[in-house]
Amino acid sequence: MAKPPSEAFDFVSVIEKIPSESPDIQEINVRKDLLSITYTSGTTGKAKGVMLSHYNYLADCVTISCRGDWREDDVSLFLFPIFHVGGQGLGLFPNIFMGMTMVNVPKFDSEVVLGLIEKYKVSLMHMPPTAYTGLLSHPKSSSFDLSSLRYCSAGGAPLPPATVEEWKKRTGIRILDAYGLTETTCGVPLHETKVKNKMGAAGTAGSEIKIVDPEGKTVPIGTTGEIFVRGPWVALGYWNKPEESENTFTKDGWLHTGDSGYIDEDEFVYVVDRYKDLVVTSGYNVAPAEVEKLILTHGAVQEVCVYGISDSYRGEAVKASIVLKEDFKGKIGQQEIIEFCREKSAVYKAPRFVEFVDEIPKTSSGKMLRRLLKGKE
Repeated sequence: MAKPPSEAFDFVSVIEKIPSESPDIQEINVRKDLLSITYTSGTTGKAKGVMLSHYNYLADCVTISCRGDWREDDVSLFLFPIFHVGGQGLGLFPNIFMGMTMVNVPKFDSEVVLGLIEKYKVSLMHMPPTAYTGLLSHPKSSSFDLSSLRYCSAGGAPLPPATVEEWKKRTGIRILDAYGLTETTCGVPLHETKVKNKMGAAGTAGSEIKIVDPEGKTVPIGTTGEIFVRGPWVALGYWNKPEESENTFTKDGWLHTGDSGYIDEDEFVYVVDRYKDLVVTSGYNVAPAEVEKLILTHGAVQEVCVYGISDSYRGEAVKASIVLKEDFKGKIGQQEIIEFCREKSAVYKAPRFVEFVDEIPKTSSGKMLRRLLKGKE
């Protein structure tokens, strides 16, 4: 085992130093005093400490539990680590708030997760889309009893329509798209209507949300712009980063999410991609998530990450790193993927370059690390 750094403390020794008598109860300001400083995943750059108050987490617990109709007798399973906002805002705190049973999985393993669902009769589950793909592709998947499940959601990456359809056939449950950030104490409250669902939508606007252009003006319905949200779950700012806090959190409570998206005529909210991840090729903006969703409809593709690489003529070119399913490795060529995309989308959106890889680098919460792939170019 590696020796811990000199500035680290042994957890047991810290616990032993805690006085046996109860500490004095301190009065706090629930709106301003911090419950935690939780760090962003760092998918687009260096991680930032997000200042989250007691009030932020209380608002999160109320909205998350009501959104999913969570109940005291539910058993939930979450893959996100507790240091991650997903482990806190979707797992630990709402579970304590509702008095539910929580099954925490420190590391994803398809067979282990399938066994835990059956053993503990898990009813609620939130995982990255890649985890659902892993469960469905496991050779023993059909031998496990998943009938206890009643609510499944996914977040952190694009949710492939094929995965949604296959999961519904397997369990009878439609995986719901979730949208949130560390800066929103995990989830942005969006209504999930059982009357009408739209593939690719993260729900209907159940909170203050608007789409704005680069000048800060609200755009018309159906127009893509940056997503702004406001509510009691929006963080207080970034720890020791006043300039970035000022640029991200407005004085009247709006959060610049850094995500591009749009709202349709039925008020369904669609998240297109991270603004920073957009590929600008020959003057056209290409959203990697849109291209990824298309490539994932190809039967040979298990995972894909799309990003821009430098191109002397176009400025940037679209590139796709792809993990093929086992049965198709060595049987699918790069040009086949490129032609597949050109037939089903505008030519400028199709990748000009394709590489087949063994795995896509990800964070501990399952988010793809595009910057690591771009950094190799």
